[in-house]
Amino acid sequence: MGGTVIPGLVLGGGSYGAGIFAPTYEDDESLDAGLLTISTLGPFADYYLDPAGGLHVQAAILFATVAQAKGGDELGQVREDSSGSGFGLMLGAGYEIWIGEQWSVGALARVTYVSASLEGEDSELEYDFSAFVPALLATFTYH
Repeated sequence: MGGTVIPGLVLGGGSYGAGIFAPTYEDDESLDAGLLTISTLGPFADYYLDPAGGLHVQAAILFATVAQAKGGDELGQVREDSSGSGFGLMLGAGYEIWIGEQWSVGALARVTYVSASLEGEDSELEYDFSAFVPALLATFTYH
């Protein structure tokens, strides 16, 4: 949600999220886990290179929370739920076409980077987590 502060520049706040089913981690050993949920919230800027045109770029600085569900009980799987918080950055570029006096529709390519420190719920387990989350989205914008 945001508003135009000068022609072509929109400032606002946004929430971005991702759910990853059964991720596999590769380090010294392979770990399988349950659902991984990434939630972010923060201010954004969206700049239309030509206010009457459709090409735009956006960026956001984000507060991030990450929750990791435990995997199964077999060796090599995450054995407990863990969660934590950190920061994120979002960059995107898109193009929109006008479909009405105040409405446009388009596509947006976006990548979100998240870094967080996670702690296990049942033990002293602590680890650092980072991820790049790419997305290709359809957009509907009221100007």
